Amino acid sequence: MRYFRVLGTNKWLFAVVPLLLLLALACGAADTPTPVVIEKEVIKEVEVVKEVVVPLANPAFVGELKPAWVDRGKQGGFINFVGRGNAGFWDVHYSSSLSASLTPSGPQFSQLVMYNPVSPNEIIGDLAESWSISEDGRTYTFRLHDAKWSDGQPVTADDIKFTFDRIVEEGAKRGRVTALRLTYEHGSATVVDDKTLVVPLRFASATFLTHLATDYHKMYARHIVEGVSQEDLNCCPENNLGSGPWIFKEWVRQESFTYEKNQNYFKPGRPFFDGYKLFLIPDVARAISAMQVGQAHGTFYPAVSTYKPVDMVQLEKDTGGRMRALFLENAQYGQFLFNTTVKPFDDPRVRRAIYLAIDRDEVGERAYRGFYSPGTFFQPVSGVEDLDDLAK
Repeated sequence: MRYFRVLGTNKWLFAVVPLLLLLALACGAADTPTPVVIEKEVIKEVEVVKEVVVPLANPAFVGELKPAWVDRGKQGGFINFVGRGNAGFWDVHYSSSLSASLTPSGPQFSQLVMYNPVSPNEIIGDLAESWSISEDGRTYTFRLHDAKWSDGQPVTADDIKFTFDRIVEEGAKRGRVTALRLTYEHGSATVVDDKTLVVPLRFASATFLTHLATDYHKMYARHIVEGVSQEDLNCCPENNLGSGPWIFKEWVRQESFTYEKNQNYFKPGRPFFDGYKLFLIPDVARAISAMQVGQAHGTFYPAVSTYKPVDMVQLEKDTGGRMRALFLENAQYGQFLFNTTVKPFDDPRVRRAIYLAIDRDEVGERAYRGFYSPGTFFQPVSGVEDLDDLAK
């Protein structure tokens, strides 16, 4: 995910900094190996033999119903977060905004596959119980859990096909899910039965699952969404529902979003709380104060636009560890922004000189006071053998 900040006219900021996640939960989890099962399946008299990743180690479903780390944090009742942005679009397929769409709308939905929350470099099943891949890498077969939408209707393979086709619908405006159009052709998926879906790809793609696991690929219910206009899905959260852990309850503009526990959620014992509430507090100092006195249990936002890492570490100290500052390293990057219509930035030689001469590590260390990570694309001074050439 990319975050940028521009300081004034023709000014720049460059740094690679961590994404902040601050939780009042003392959470941890033991690494659990993911077993690999070899399956042989026959679909329409075509034999497909492939390794099938069965996510038995999925900490959100199979295994312990309540991992040991849950007892070290808050349980039951409502869990309260503080955020900044009011909802802009409730349809997560349409929008590309974390704060204006995914944060307020996402909690009510499930995905087909997802990134393991305690091992983020691993893809595990969400609604998918397992999946297999054809030998040529161009056909995926997904098997679904016995899940229900929050209205009690069963989640079927037809719902997943409907969602895929909705995402790639010709002429429809889509945000972060747009790349699915590169690999999946509208209408090409085949529903074998209520719990089995075959998805052919245009070509073998190593990034198909990694993209599908990103947070915006929420699965929608055909019987709810089909025929509902884009405007009605964007404006009003009550016009949609999901199969996720939370059910939308209330949206008070400029104030809060409230969710209640989904009693039909297909993962036993989850979620661990009765409700989830996000209070909207645009002022950073007030948000920190709310966490300091225990009114809020956590927050989450990029460091470049909201909380400073040093402030979060100080909050952890001030609360005696009740609040914990968790950092996702290298989750953001900064960049130089030039107004190329004015001097001297209209001259490409000037832009190149700055590009070559700037010491990115020095900028990052000074700006983020120990929380900067070196970038992966460029060295501090790139491509210049003779620094005297910069004068030209």
